[in-house]
Amino acid sequence: MTDSIGTRLRSERRRLGLGQEAFGALGGVGRASQVGYEADRRAPGADYLAGIAAHGVDVLYVVTGRRTPVATVAPGAPAAARPPVEPMSPDELWRFFAAAADEHARSWGRLSDLADEIGQYLGVTYGGRP
Repeated sequence: MTDSIGTRLRSERRRLGLGQEAFGALGGVGRASQVGYEADRRAPGADYLAGIAAHGVDVLYVVTGRRTPVATVAPGAPAAARPPVEPMSPDELWRFFAAAADEHARSWGRLSDLADEIGQYLGVTYGGRP
């Protein structure tokens, strides 16, 4: 089995201990859509990815196969000891999706379209595209 967005989605769903219907609901879709995503028959959209991210899914891992780095904090350390997390700028966010789309373009042409839509929405352009 190849490592794909679908297999990584399934991995995250199982990590959270959820069935397909419950996991799909986190992203605002039904069981049939979730099955399609996990089987690599459909590409998830930005609203779905944002929805599951809000519930603890590592979306960076789902899209790229690389886990989100976790800062190491000593046990019992106060929350203030944690390093601040900088939000991504619109340009950085768009570049993230564009890079993910380029990486998965052969099997996920829709992600490329999604990156373009996000770029248009954010008002940024990607230098690698005509």
